[in-house]
Amino acid sequence: MNNYIYIILLTFILASANLEGNHIKYSQANGDEINSSVVIQDSEWLPETKIMQDKELELNGTDSHAVKPEMEEANRTFSKESDEYLSYFVGKEFDPSYHPPYAASGYANEYIVIDKIEAGKASGKYTSHIGFIWETSVFYNTPINDDNSIDVVNKWGGIDFKTEESFPEAYTKMKIFFDRVVDGNPVIKTIALGPVEGSEKIIEEYYYLSEPGTIHEWFSNNYMYNYLKMSDEEMVDWITKNINTPWK
Repeated sequence: MNNYIYIILLTFILASANLEGNHIKYSQANGDEINSSVVIQDSEWLPETKIMQDKELELNGTDSHAVKPEMEEANRTFSKESDEYLSYFVGKEFDPSYHPPYAASGYANEYIVIDKIEAGKASGKYTSHIGFIWETSVFYNTPINDDNSIDVVNKWGGIDFKTEESFPEAYTKMKIFFDRVVDGNPVIKTIALGPVEGSEKIIEEYYYLSEPGTIHEWFSNNYMYNYLKMSDEEMVDWITKNINTPWK
């Protein structure tokens, strides 16, 4: 009987020892897992890791389609110098004043025609015929400047209507700008630069001349009327809104 009790007690003691050992092992394993989790979580907030995360957020928040102002300006400049833009000025007759395209413009006949623009050069003609005095220029493959202008020399001539004698020839300089396109309508701007050296006295004695620096804007009556199909009222309205120099 005593032996039987002794065996039961010994079995109970050994079982208790195994449970305690397993508990210690489980606690150690669980603790290692917890510590590992803490280490991982802490590593996510290390300074260098946070910097990388912030950088990633910054990149993700950047609009990939955003264009810097200087790039926009470069694009505008390129667009204005493109063949597509300059093509608006080719083959049209530009006037500095409004008149119905089907009517005469009075005793003043002024126009600019651009026949061709190719490879950064322009060809065409300019005429201003007022009474018995005329100013003309024919230019061929004239280089287009960086400001979208060309430099031309105009020849002056005339007749004294009383004596029918011809005036001596004289020459002046002028800039022609391919200035802008508004609602599909191209606008040319001219700036008078004054007499060519040697022509000053002849110009002063025989010819009417705008002061150097005088600006005129030119538009195409025929193009608006025949191709854009604008009425007289629409043309006058457009010119009033978009032309800044005297045109009537």
